[in-house]
Amino acid sequence: RTLFPYTTLSRSHRDIKGNVIGIRGRALNQEEIDMGRKYMPVTIDNHVYRHLVGGNLYGLYENLEMIKKLKTVVIFEAEKSVQMLNTFAPEFSVGVAVGGSSFTREQAKLIMDLDVENVIIALDKEFVKLGDEDDLYHRKKVRKVFGEKLMAKCNVSILWDLKGDLDLKDSPTDKGKEVFDKMMANRIYLT
Repeated sequence: RTLFPYTTLSRSHRDIKGNVIGIRGRALNQEEIDMGRKYMPVTIDNHVYRHLVGGNLYGLYENLEMIKKLKTVVIFEAEKSVQMLNTFAPEFSVGVAVGGSSFTREQAKLIMDLDVENVIIALDKEFVKLGDEDDLYHRKKVRKVFGEKLMAKCNVSILWDLKGDLDLKDSPTDKGKEVFDKMMANRIYLT
């Protein structure tokens, strides 16, 4: 008996100590997606596994040791991107997901408390052509929403599709390791 029956790929969200704080599922039903319910808390036996997404980073607990070792974190929008990075680059399992395109002070604090030196912002592609209105808007948004919260303490860079390798709405991990590595090599550093 699930309140949100059209889900797949449910993912447990854990706090930095490993406690399960929520479970989110992805809608399969296009009608649910069109109504803005792409990712929702899962309900099992009348218990809603809901949590404050902006108060946590998906993958932080699972990748904590590697993040500390490499002093680096890659910030994605979605949980699947964290899992994809862990699959094709286990030696670089430093991904976390914010659960959307917002980035809260609480999430920034979680990162800064780890004394990381490098933050790589790897959001989904939101423009069709470099230099178009959407490209310029999203560059400014990423700098303001993410960069300004982290630049005082960390080196901040952005994975931006400079070569046209991604489709609209793709994550930097969606086209595999080769494209991800190319984007890493050509990332933009914020100053």
